[in-house]
Amino acid sequence: MVLKIREKEREQMYDEMYVMEALMKAKQKEMDLITQHHKRSNNKLICRLPVIKNLDACQCQE
Repeated sequence: MVLKIREKEREQMYDEMYVMEALMKAKQKEMDLITQHHKRSNNKLICRLPVIKNLDACQCQE
């Protein structure tokens, strides 16, 4: 009985590790895309939103 419980705990742990690894890989891909975009933009500011009346700046990224 105890062995079955530990086996289930082990399986759950492996499942959680698999999910964490998948999330880390997805985040790494996202960061790689951001890095590639940043290199291509040559450090120019790219505005995502237009300047709105009474605001001094728009939402920009480097």
